[in-house]
Amino acid sequence: LPGAVSPGQLITITGRDFGPDRAMNAVADANGLIGTTLGETRVLFNGPPAPILNVSANQVSVVVPSTLPAGSTAQVVVEYRGRPSQPVALGIGTTAPGIFTANSSGLGQAAALNEDFSSNAPATPAARGTVIVLYATGVGPLNPPVPDGRVTPAGTALAVASLPIAVDFNGVPGEVIFAGSASGLISSVIQINVRVPEGSPVGEAVPVKLSVSTAESRS
Repeated sequence: LPGAVSPGQLITITGRDFGPDRAMNAVADANGLIGTTLGETRVLFNGPPAPILNVSANQVSVVVPSTLPAGSTAQVVVEYRGRPSQPVALGIGTTAPGIFTANSSGLGQAAALNEDFSSNAPATPAARGTVIVLYATGVGPLNPPVPDGRVTPAGTALAVASLPIAVDFNGVPGEVIFAGSASGLISSVIQINVRVPEGSPVGEAVPVKLSVSTAESRS
């Protein structure tokens, strides 16, 4: 999406010669933290490296460092085997909400779970009045703060989103029950439990939108 990214957000950068031909995925260490080097690749934001989730020759997914102040500009450099790219400017905002989708493109079917934990799809729709789970990023700070690149251990207290979060179904507001970290996932991925409103439209492709304060996601 155009515009700024937000501290703590999970983003993907595309280009060339970023890393090995075969994609590599990070594994958390004993403390549940994702490292800042993967496959001899680092991504630097104004100098310090960021946690890397996965890397291949043409793209790298990283966590935007939470220390970057909103309203600033970060110079981003991808470094592979010690060779840096030219720096690219990246605007930093307070929030930049986005909902994860089933095909990882940011378009089409949301990566959502129904109340019975089945994957939401045209063949397995959610009923009005039931709770669905959405996954998002770019919602701003968590309370309590969580280290960048931390995978939330199962059975631990979950951090919650600090800023007001709303979800609407083609303009009809749902009831947000929980918005915060999710067990087993990196803290940049936020789980949102929301009740489908009784007045929601029905169909195979009802638009769902996430709002954080005044910022809105793509439907």
